[in-house]
This record gives sequence, C-alpha cells and structure tokens, in this order.
Amino acid sequence: MKGSKIKSGNVSSSISGTGTNLVNELLKKVTPNAQKVIQAEFERIEQHARAQWLVRGAKKITPEQRKKRAFQALTKGKGYSPEKAEGIIASMDNKGSFQNDKAVEISKGSKDKIYTGIRITENAQIRFVIGNSAPYAWAIRVGVDSETDMPMGTRISNELLWKPSKKATDIIAEAIAEDLLKSLK
Repeated sequence: MKGSKIKSGNVSSSISGTGTNLVNELLKKVTPNAQKVIQAEFERIEQHARAQWLVRGAKKITPEQRKKRAFQALTKGKGYSPEKAEGIIASMDNKGSFQNDKAVEISKGSKDKIYTGIRITENAQIRFVIGNSAPYAWAIRVGVDSETDMPMGTRISNELLWKPSKKATDIIAEAIAEDLLKSLK
C-alpha cells in the first residue's frame, strides 16, 4: 500500500515512507499470507480500474457512430425495443444531439487520481481503501460517447472500484482467517 491515514474524530494524520513500511511490516508479521493477498487484490483492482476508466474527449467520433452507440445503449443497456430506440434516436437527432460541432470537454485526469491506502481508525481497526481523489469521480457515468462494454448510465466508480473491492473482501477474509488459524497452532 502506498500510504496510510490515521483518523480520530476530526483529527487525521497521513503517514508515508517509513510509517507505511511500519504498517506493512506489522501486517507481514501478523498475517503474512493475508498481506500478500491484500496487496495483490488491490493492485489488480487498481490496474483494471485504470485500464477501463473513461477518459472524456479521448477520441473524435462521427454522428453516425454516436447514433449507433446510442442505439446499442438503449436496446442492450436500457432494454428498449429496436423500434422505440430508433424513435428516441430520431428525436435526439432532430434536436442536434449527435452533431460534432458541440464542444467536447477534455478530461480532467480522474484516471490518474485512483489511489490505494491503509487507514487506522480511532479504535485501532485497520482498513484498506481504494478510491479516486477526484471530487467528481463518483458522478462519472457511461454516456452515449463512452467506449466501454458497461451499460449506459452506469457509475464507473461503482463498477471499477466498489464492486471489485466487495468481491475481494471474501478472498482477503479467508487469507486473514488462514493466517490466524496458523498462528493458533
């Protein structure tokens, strides 16, 4: 883990370098297998999230490509019939929703703000965290122009950070339990 944060009420402190090494060494001694599993799981989640994170304005696309993506999003992602999706797309097209003359915003770099760390709570609980420090990261959703297999409207932080972290908790809990059982023998 890259950094650690200790929080008690309104006061918090971050440690890095030697402080982080201290926490990591403690984990290696108390739960050596679990520490490796935690490190591997969080690195896997972080790498996958960085690879799949949406980047605004990465590529220019034609109005026809936008219509095709909107059709796929409406039929596959939202469950609309092809006829209803075509009607919605025609309505959007009449309003100019697919024109390239609309200003394309450039990414603010939230992909580079993904982090992992360790938090030690006021009651001495150790928490492993993964997140994105961009204040708007939770609000990023898959849109018509997004190049991804995720359904339109999906919040990417939920899909790429939260859900994989929840799945990893079972793997991590098993590793911790194994280490604790070994230490009792």
